[in-house]
Amino acid sequence: MITLDDSPRKPGPTDDPNFYIVHDIDLMALVNELWASGAEAISINDQRVVMNTAIRCVGPTITVNTVRLTPPYIVKAIGPSSDLETGLRYTGGFLDSMAPNIDRGVKIKIEKVNEIKISEFKGSLVNRYAKTYKP
Repeated sequence: MITLDDSPRKPGPTDDPNFYIVHDIDLMALVNELWASGAEAISINDQRVVMNTAIRCVGPTITVNTVRLTPPYIVKAIGPSSDLETGLRYTGGFLDSMAPNIDRGVKIKIEKVNEIKISEFKGSLVNRYAKTYKP
């Protein structure tokens, strides 16, 4: 389970405020790193991440599956815990990419949980327009 939260510090007049908050691209990078590290199921604030999940910035909030979320963002992943955590800590990986934000107070907490529940996806997985190609 990974918790991400905006910095409690306020940026100074010459600071870039983007380094003090969690962005949609941060969540996308985290999800991609977890998939690459062997995650079998992922959710963000109890929104199940599936093949057609969209993670988007909408003003001061982030939407996942069109549901507005605000920090803290709790990302749950089911998979081999040592591989998942190792993947996040790779040189040049997720935690390295978040270093400027972490330096400014953005909080990232990684914890191993023996039992975790990820809710089912509530949307549709049916493609209306895609068709199987048969040469």
